[in-house]
Amino acid sequence: MPDFGHGTENPPETNIRTKSGELLARVLYEKDKVIFREGQDGTDAFVVESGRIGVFKTTGGKTVKLAVIEKGAIFGEMAAITGERRSATTIALEPSVIVRISKTTI
Repeated sequence: MPDFGHGTENPPETNIRTKSGELLARVLYEKDKVIFREGQDGTDAFVVESGRIGVFKTTGGKTVKLAVIEKGAIFGEMAAITGERRSATTIALEPSVIVRISKTTI
């Protein structure tokens, strides 16, 4: 079970420019690093470029793994679109490269 105690420090990132000129951030998350936490405000969506991301929810005081997200999958989009808080915590299960897409780009 991942340690939710790891912070969401700012991992290294590089920028990608879209055809329309907008910048997307490519971010490397080391194993066990939190991408976002359940209950946080959400304005960005994410795409897995490489690696695997675990999706976890705390229910009744217990942490449950809901899914494992792999290359090519998008996640976090509902909070980015609706403005609601994150419904789960996401953690890198291995070193992973994630492309962050801002709400304004969506």
